[in-house]
Amino acid sequence: MTIRLRVWQCTVVLTTVAIIIPLWMQSGRADPLFLLPLLGWTSLAVVGGNQTEEGWPKRLAQVILKVALALCALVWAVSGQFALMQIAIVSLFAFPLAFLHQWIAAGRRRWRRLVLHLMLVIVWLPLGMAVTSAAYRWPAPVDRPRVMLFSSIPLVWGSGSGDMSAILAGDTAPVPFTELLLDTSDVQAVDSVTAEGLRAADVLLLVQPRALSLDARMAIDSWLREGGRVLWLADPRLMTGQDFPLGDQRNAEVREPNIDLLARWGLRLQDPAHAALGPHVVIADAVPLRLDAAGQLASCSQECRSSAGGTIARCQIGQGQLVVVADADMVATDNWTNAEAANAHYPVQWTAANGQWLVAALRSLAELPENRSLAKPVWLRPALLGRLSTSAH
Repeated sequence: MTIRLRVWQCTVVLTTVAIIIPLWMQSGRADPLFLLPLLGWTSLAVVGGNQTEEGWPKRLAQVILKVALALCALVWAVSGQFALMQIAIVSLFAFPLAFLHQWIAAGRRRWRRLVLHLMLVIVWLPLGMAVTSAAYRWPAPVDRPRVMLFSSIPLVWGSGSGDMSAILAGDTAPVPFTELLLDTSDVQAVDSVTAEGLRAADVLLLVQPRALSLDARMAIDSWLREGGRVLWLADPRLMTGQDFPLGDQRNAEVREPNIDLLARWGLRLQDPAHAALGPHVVIADAVPLRLDAAGQLASCSQECRSSAGGTIARCQIGQGQLVVVADADMVATDNWTNAEAANAHYPVQWTAANGQWLVAALRSLAELPENRSLAKPVWLRPALLGRLSTSAH
């Protein structure tokens, strides 16, 4: 049987689009690697039923190359990136799978071919998922930043962690953001900030903290000016962490209570603009962050500069560095990853770059190199991601 290249190409492209577009829309990402677990089925649709003939491997390689170029163009159209590494990985696995299907199709009875084709599809599915997950995983960092975490949001014990009996019974667990921190940093969660504790930390991470004592403020200010590093998520209108009745002290701080300390460093935290009420996407360092009712940071000092539409400010305070984000809801699970996934902190589950950006910011503040993985998320264009964010909420 003669191989019809045009029919094969159309079949591959249409099958690819039909499978991958819903995944992209759901995740907010145009990752070609999402197709990898389904390659067993996709390659069956391309080569199943054809007989082996001379020169077939070369022609198959040409088909895969053409499909890869079409996929590259599609990815660029929706994301502005070519994702060449991911497409190369997909193509690398596509050829042997297609070759195996072609080998199965040659010289066997129909029912045996059908059984073997289905076995290959089923066996490859978990293998493809494992390869996909492994491609996104960061290697274990040799140097890990030492992070002191202080937050009024229940990040360590999860939502509803005010129930001490649940904590003692082991029925609580860190939220995905904290699990991501634990994977990439040495984290010390504290209920107060002291000068002694700061000396043992590379970065102080404040996530909508409780009101700081005078001693804590003086310790942070002195440590920062002497070369310390602070990453502060300060929210003028927190939308998460309110798991108990109104007025219950176990709830997170609705409004950032330490704005006078920010003012001392030349920053004024303002309420969110009307357009920022509700979930929205901003671009920070070329990646999309999904925020919720984010505030605005106005600089009153030449030592600070803002970015991402005024939601992020970077300041040089003495010899130290301060990074402030006017939104603490960015750590809420629904805003950046698949909350229903068993390992929601894994990069393959991310729906926004919140975790990616925060980990990179901590490493940058600690003056450590970026922790690179084989594959990175390929985010949709901001306009598409913003529409998906609005419709999802």
